[in-house]
Amino acid sequence: MKLKNGIKIAILGARGLIGKKFLNILEENNIEAKIDCFGTTDNTQINYREETLNIKNIEEFEPSNYDLILSAVDADVALELKSKIKESNVLWIDKSSAMRMHDDVPLIVPEVNMDDIKGSKIIASPNCIAIPLAIFLHAIRSLNIHNVICSTYQSVSGAGKKAMDAFFRELKDTLMRSVKTGQLFEHPMACNVIPAIGAIDESGFCDEEIKIKEELKKILKVDYPINVTAMRVPVLVGHLISLTFEVTKHVSMDHIKKLLEVGGISYTEGLVTPVIASSEDDIFASRLRYNGEHDKVHSYSVVIVCDNLRKGGALNALEIADKLYN
Repeated sequence: MKLKNGIKIAILGARGLIGKKFLNILEENNIEAKIDCFGTTDNTQINYREETLNIKNIEEFEPSNYDLILSAVDADVALELKSKIKESNVLWIDKSSAMRMHDDVPLIVPEVNMDDIKGSKIIASPNCIAIPLAIFLHAIRSLNIHNVICSTYQSVSGAGKKAMDAFFRELKDTLMRSVKTGQLFEHPMACNVIPAIGAIDESGFCDEEIKIKEELKKILKVDYPINVTAMRVPVLVGHLISLTFEVTKHVSMDHIKKLLEVGGISYTEGLVTPVIASSEDDIFASRLRYNGEHDKVHSYSVVIVCDNLRKGGALNALEIADKLYN
């Protein structure tokens, strides 16, 4: 990462999990930037390099003072800021769900669709599951994909800091007694699997499943079916995806693995878990296998894992900025 020295960066939502990860990655890459942090709470501080940064109230935020704005705030806050930032003509990369499906806002995964930016100064970074899925499906796009079926096993950190805090409390309570009710969600996250993420609509799909499907369609511009089941699992960091893809022509395992030799993907014959993927930049694929043929359609399955706070979160946004500045 080679963001120019002296670049002025505003980080909105700096106290959250993604906001902190923005700072961690910038520090790891020795980016000498002028950084201001903003949040909804006054008189708090955060460390960057060997400095202590004061987190300013977001009401004081003036976008024209910066070269780059990175935000990981609630969707309603991002929408409130949109017109103000748009007027400033400053590059803004937003991690919230607020504008991902807006026609005037490109939804970007650097390995897939940087050309969609077309000069836009407001860019949305996708859902933390849509990012690894988009990278993988883009890598195998030449296979003439017929259908995609996936189940996601998403860590607690995907629901934010409040969810992680509730998870730790629930773990403690679960060790002492049987817990049937969650502290943040209807069901407890500790020692449990919640087979939906978000509200379930009349057709039986939950919010997360709809988001993933819609975002992938926008990023990849494909018309094949994408079927998703989203679940929350008692893991701190790291999302896992069980993916089955169907193609119209049989291809060898070696050919598919060759297609995966692209930036952003690491394929391994061994097992990869969320713990292994933690703090890694790549997404990991393993357990590639051929399921057989049915009605002239060939089915393959694979397991994909990524760090949802890193590549699924802050890193994707920073890589967009890096490509635009270099």
